[in-house]
Amino acid sequence: MPVSSRSPEVDFSVIMPVHQGERYLENALQSILDQSEIFRKSLEVIVVDDGSTDKSLHIIEKWKTKLPLVVLSREEGSNWMSATNEGLKFARGTWISFLHQDDRWDPHRLCRLKIAIDENPHVHFFCHPVSIISPSGKCYGKWTPPLPVERALESASILEKLVTQNTMGIPAPCFHKTLLQREKELREDLWFLADWDFWLRLLSQSKNVYCLQKPLASFRIHPDSQTMTRSNQEEDLRSQFHEIRKWVTRQFSGTHPRKQASLLNTELTITLANWSHGLQGYPWRLILGFLKLGPVGATRFIKETCLGQRIWPRLKLRKDGFTHTD
Repeated sequence: MPVSSRSPEVDFSVIMPVHQGERYLENALQSILDQSEIFRKSLEVIVVDDGSTDKSLHIIEKWKTKLPLVVLSREEGSNWMSATNEGLKFARGTWISFLHQDDRWDPHRLCRLKIAIDENPHVHFFCHPVSIISPSGKCYGKWTPPLPVERALESASILEKLVTQNTMGIPAPCFHKTLLQREKELREDLWFLADWDFWLRLLSQSKNVYCLQKPLASFRIHPDSQTMTRSNQEEDLRSQFHEIRKWVTRQFSGTHPRKQASLLNTELTITLANWSHGLQGYPWRLILGFLKLGPVGATRFIKETCLGQRIWPRLKLRKDGFTHTD
């Protein structure tokens, strides 16, 4: 049974899966506490501990007196998708966001979202850029969805810009609970791409999307994250990208250029992952892929996949010498 210190009325639910999170967890919780008190009164934080054996549970216990926490404990361990799905079952808020243990919110996030929500009552999916930060919290850059900002947009037209590569950090979206009527959970077999798959499915159910202009959360990259430690599993990654491309094929028929761009993104991501682990990459496949897109398609690919924003922070991470033991 969940242990709860939540308020009776909830506007926002925050789902936070936790596993061995002692290093960054308090920073994430503090970023929620830093929100204006008027918004915290209608907020619930659903913390799902997934078998932690470090100090995570002690930290969570301490924070029960500071935030309206719903605490769920599991024994399975190390499956953030399953833990997130468990949290979604208990979410009572009209609006739902995810915040991982190593990420954090900007102090004005809820305020800015509330203003946008009130001004756009027909929009059910909001997002914003995120700052990319180092293990120590140093800002390495921004991760910005390639979308027009500060106005409501039709989701059908936006999906074309998002099917090639995930350009939304996990703490960026805030979505209405009605979108969960059909798409109720994340796929547990897509540990590398589960959030991207989930955003695409939610957007396909929403008529409109609204992207705010400024970064309202921070996404932390560090060598001990699951996407860093397990990204050398090439066949697994290819299988997951294949599942995304199946979704793209269903959305775009014929020889739509997004299909070729999707293939190129698969090769690019796997090559970069291999290089980060000191393994052999596939530069010839990348060159061939860019040639097939042509000048216009290649330019669009670089823009819509936020290629520079993806690569530069990770180069900085290596330059600053962060390793698994830091």
